[in-house]
Amino acid sequence: IGVIEGTNLLVDESLWSTSCGPIIGDVNSDSSISVDWTGCPSGGQVCISATGVCGEVETSCIDVDIIALPGASTINGPNEVCSLDTITMNATNPALDVTEYLWSIPSCATIINGQGTNEIQLVFSNTCNLEEVCVRAANNCDFGPEACFEVLVNTPPVADAIMGETVLCLDQSYDYSITPI
Repeated sequence: IGVIEGTNLLVDESLWSTSCGPIIGDVNSDSSISVDWTGCPSGGQVCISATGVCGEVETSCIDVDIIALPGASTINGPNEVCSLDTITMNATNPALDVTEYLWSIPSCATIINGQGTNEIQLVFSNTCNLEEVCVRAANNCDFGPEACFEVLVNTPPVADAIMGETVLCLDQSYDYSITPI
């Protein structure tokens, strides 16, 4: 809901109008009105005409543009990664007026660079498994809906400790082993 204000002491009568959206309150108000733009996705005009001591005044109008929230973004990046590798993911959004991207990642991951932009670099720890990376695009009005992307995080194998003697006698053979997998 927007409010438009103005004052002219020489106006006897004024009449407000809009090309879309109902006026809330008195259309004959001299100084301000409120307009509900809910059903007007592309905006419209707000106009006022007045009569005063010198007769009828030309109608004055302003154009009002409605900014829609951005839609859901599309996340691009690998859907399978290795833990501790630096990964790049980016988001695309069809809206032309996106001003910020808010990324949400699991607690087992860290954003290294790019929070607030359409591209981040992040690292998944060894405790990650099947995780979601999510993003919301914003414009000057607010954030749009969240989009999420599943990532399978593989942990590289870790060499098991070798068990066996480390101090040996000359000309002897010894056995070595690891814990069975």
